[in-house]
Amino acid sequence: MELLLLKLIALISSVSYLGLFIFIAFFSFLAVSSEFVLISTGVLVSRGVIHLFPSILVAYAAVLAADLIAYGIGWGMHHGLKRIPVFKKILNQDSLYFGRLWFNRYGAMSIFVARFVMGIRFQTFVFAGIMRMKLKTFLFYDALSNLLFTPLLVFLGYKMGDKIVVLLSGFKAYPLLGVLFVVLFVGAFSLGTRLLRKKTLRRDQ
Repeated sequence: MELLLLKLIALISSVSYLGLFIFIAFFSFLAVSSEFVLISTGVLVSRGVIHLFPSILVAYAAVLAADLIAYGIGWGMHHGLKRIPVFKKILNQDSLYFGRLWFNRYGAMSIFVARFVMGIRFQTFVFAGIMRMKLKTFLFYDALSNLLFTPLLVFLGYKMGDKIVVLLSGFKAYPLLGVLFVVLFVGAFSLGTRLLRKKTLRRDQ
């Protein structure tokens, strides 16, 4: 198992499931990485490092916690939080404008939809806080989407664990292939996000 992320999760989860919770919550807060960390958790289940059911429960709670942090950032936007340098970079005007369009178009359902689209969920959750969406409404749609999202990805990693490990071993033997895979994925992700943004902005005009 050559993926550093797998090794880190294995190390942390060997200490306690609390460590696994903190690790998953951190990567889920980054939004783009949540898919990878959940699938990696499933791979560790397939290797016998951790157990399936507790891992799904911990992952589910961790993802919800990360989403609540994003929502809380939105609530704090009107209290000087946006002037903090790190948040000023993350919460740029373009991202917030796109988040507002997405949020206004789909309303409360935007919380459910954004969970399954990389690159927009963080902005959507932040804007839900900015718009003062009721916490219970946010939690309802977020918890509902995570009932599908989190167990599915952990179970996917669990079922495909051996194949994923073989693939990662191949990347170690042929590092250029691994680099090419990462470049293609990042390129496809960036292109997809850009097209989605353009489509959303075009409809707003």
